[in-house]
Amino acid sequence: MLYQGDLAFILKNTLKQDAVPAERKLPERWPETMQHEWADLETAAATHRARHIEGFRRVRAELDAFKPDVVLIWGDDQYENFRETVVPAFCVYAFDEQPTVPFHGGWDEVPNVWGESPSFTMPIRGHRAAAMGLIRDLLAEEFDVAYAYKASYRHGLSHAHINTLVYLDYDRRGFDYPVIPFSVNCYGSGVIRHHGYAKYAVFNEAVDPPSPSPRGGSADVEAPRGSCATAPIV
Repeated sequence: MLYQGDLAFILKNTLKQDAVPAERKLPERWPETMQHEWADLETAAATHRARHIEGFRRVRAELDAFKPDVVLIWGDDQYENFRETVVPAFCVYAFDEQPTVPFHGGWDEVPNVWGESPSFTMPIRGHRAAAMGLIRDLLAEEFDVAYAYKASYRHGLSHAHINTLVYLDYDRRGFDYPVIPFSVNCYGSGVIRHHGYAKYAVFNEAVDPPSPSPRGGSADVEAPRGSCATAPIV
C-alpha cells in the first residue's frame, strides 16, 4: 500500500511460479470475492487502499489520544537483520535512535505515494531504558529473549517495523513517540534458505528449524512502567 501503480503485482508474479499447481491459477477456481476483485483490479486496489489508510488513521488517532510513553511494535524479519549468522526466535531492540531507509532495494524504481526518493531516511526514536527494562523482566521470567542495541541491516529496521511507522504517519504529521521494535521469527522454515521470500519456501521441503512455539512464552510478564501501546505485525 506504500506504492503507486499495480497493487496486484505480487499475485501476478505468484501465478507465474511453476510451483503453483495449474488448477490453482484458474480464476474460476478462486473464492467468489477474489474473482470479483480480479475482474476489476483498479477498483479493488482503490477500495483496499482506502480501507487500509482509514484503519491506520483510526489507530493513529487512538495513539494520539492515549499519548503513550513508548510504542511496542511486533514484527517479523525476512532475511533483513537476521541472516545466516544468527536467527533468534525473538529479539528486542534497545536503542535511542535508529535511522531507517523505508523505500530501498527492489522498490527503487517503484514510486511511493509520497514521492520520496529511495535514499529518504526516517530518524526513528527509540527508548533504550524502557527496552532494557522489558528485556530484564522477560529474562527474569525465564523467557530467554535475545536483544540488540542497533540494527545490523544496512537500511535499519526490518520492513515490518518501518512500514508500521510509515503507515501510522501516512499524513506526514510526524511520529515522535519512542518505539521498541520486537522481532519475531514467525516464518521459521525456509526463510533463510530463500533469503526472506517465504512465498517460495511454501512450495519446498523445509530445512530450517520451525518458528517458535507460542507455548514457550509467558503471558504474566509486566510491561515497563509508564504508558505503553502495542502495534501488530504489518
